[in-house]
Amino acid sequence: MLPDGAARLEELLGDFLAQGEESISDPADLARRMARLTHLIRDVIVQAFAANSASALLRGWRKGFARVLIADLDQPEKTPEFADMVAQTLAYGLFSARIMDPTCADFSRPEAQRLIPKSNPFLRDFFYQITGPALDDEPFACFVDELVALLRRTDMPLLLEGFGKRTRREDPIIHFYTPWPTSS
Repeated sequence: MLPDGAARLEELLGDFLAQGEESISDPADLARRMARLTHLIRDVIVQAFAANSASALLRGWRKGFARVLIADLDQPEKTPEFADMVAQTLAYGLFSARIMDPTCADFSRPEAQRLIPKSNPFLRDFFYQITGPALDDEPFACFVDELVALLRRTDMPLLLEGFGKRTRREDPIIHFYTPWPTSS
């Protein structure tokens, strides 16, 4: 062992811990990171239904999505589509809320819920449930929290700088949608 090894290690660890989280400003980088997390959410939901261990919260969402969006979504063979819709709705809602957030430092699930427009009652109700303690018991909650942390680190003004310059009508969320395979 080097005579000053402990001191050097302590300094190195201190420097590492002092580094802030990396800011995200590249749309492609954000899209890849969001897609990775939302795919994990989707897979966990599919597995929960396959193992017959889906929570009351997930089963309730499935009935709600079937009632409001696609009538037969509550059929077992539609589980991958339902899981896709939940993951996409989470990503869309969080991204949309983050765009509306003037302060990024405190972006959170509860703040996202407050930022969802009243003109979208389905999404507002969905995000009301996302902010509650029931989500904390879901096996995919950590991935939702990772999405929130990812968006908190995103430099939205820089990220959105080029949107709308050609047509002035581009929706930034379209650039972050990646269709997923429907096989589970």
